Amino acid sequence: MQQATACRAAGHWNTPVNHVCTPALDLNSGFTVRMSATPALTYASACRLIGVAEGAPHAAARTAFRQAIKAARPDLPGGDAERFRQIIAAWAVVQAELARHPAPTPPPARPFVAPVPPPLIVAISPLQALTGARIKVDRPGSPCG
Repeated sequence: MQQATACRAAGHWNTPVNHVCTPALDLNSGFTVRMSATPALTYASACRLIGVAEGAPHAAARTAFRQAIKAARPDLPGGDAERFRQIIAAWAVVQAELARHPAPTPPPARPFVAPVPPPLIVAISPLQALTGARIKVDRPGSPCG
């Protein structure tokens, strides 16, 4: 019942019966707050923990994280809950570093523009122009010429 009272005092009203409450640090409440003994992760140590090289692209880091987290799953044989938590914390550090240094994007591709053939200049006489005479024009490089 003391656990339920602590949860209610912390503002957790809709909690299941087996809920484990971690109350906020209040020096006057009498609760002891368990602090993690693991030091803060650096980017280099986070990369080592996940199993990826520093500066690896996001896709490689994500693949390495997924493999590491799958191997550490505490619900499977050989899994370890503490290592699982460490890998998740390391992934947060790696993601923060990747967000600070996004991968360069290639410049957008220029659209293809077909070459415009030079204008065709045909020399005809005024009489041919007035009578609408037909003339044959062979354009260099055309399939008809």
